[in-house]
Amino acid sequence: IMKREDTLIRLVVLIFINGCVNTLILVLTISEIARNPNNILATPQQLPFVTTSPELTILYISVGIILSIVSSLAFFPKRIVSPFYAQITTATILITIIYTLSFAVRPPVITADFLIGIMFGSGIIYGILGGVGWLQGWICKL
Repeated sequence: IMKREDTLIRLVVLIFINGCVNTLILVLTISEIARNPNNILATPQQLPFVTTSPELTILYISVGIILSIVSSLAFFPKRIVSPFYAQITTATILITIIYTLSFAVRPPVITADFLIGIMFGSGIIYGILGGVGWLQGWICKL
């Protein structure tokens, strides 16, 4: 029983660490892209960040895969530390940072439209990062 609990605690801690590292990279990437307004503005044929800064997108995806593989080496027998869970953790941390900073600057007026906007924005972040995590997990299993 103790070995299972040790494995579970190690897995949760590694997923949280991977999520924190992903968040740090994502925040630094977004701040770097925001410094250059030419990279933010995309034409209708381009996806922001993906086609305007492909090197940063590839770096972010690669770092998540490498973190997952390196974290998986902490287990014997081998157990994959899911990049999907790390990305969901990243989304949670990122949403907390975004809303905390924006609410500190300008306290919101709580209305139904505001709550719908919060849910919609959070859903988009979870959807995008969940898709990235699924892609990373698929690559890790190859």
